[in-house]
Parts: sequence; C-alpha cells; structure tokens
Amino acid sequence: MYLVDLLKELGLDRDKVNDVVNKLEKLGYIDVEKEGNKKILYYGKGLFGNVKAAAPSQVSLCRNEM
Repeated sequence: MYLVDLLKELGLDRDKVNDVVNKLEKLGYIDVEKEGNKKILYYGKGLFGNVKAAAPSQVSLCRNEM
C-alpha cells in the first residue's frame, strides 16, 4: 500500500504516521520501498512471523457457515 493512500484513507497526520512507519520498519514488521517520490509499505513478519504451519481445525472462523 502506498503511504499517501494510507494517510488519505485514515485521515492521519503525515509526520505521526512517518514516525510509526519508521519504528515498524526498524522492528522488522514492515518493509518500506521508494517508488519515485512515493513510499510503498509491505507487510513483513508481523505478530506471527515465525509460524511454519497451522494446525488443522474443524471449527470455521467464517460466520457465513453458521
């Protein structure tokens, strides 16, 4: 997602968002690349970065199946 689109969608202050983006990038949660004069944000490892596989389950998280 482009940073400028995130700012527009959320209606947040650019400086505050840049601070948070920089912190998340340093922690490895997101990757940031520049494309021209725009920053692109890529989801990184997030909360579950070390998950290798998920256990099978008979319970669905989809509410449409209830």
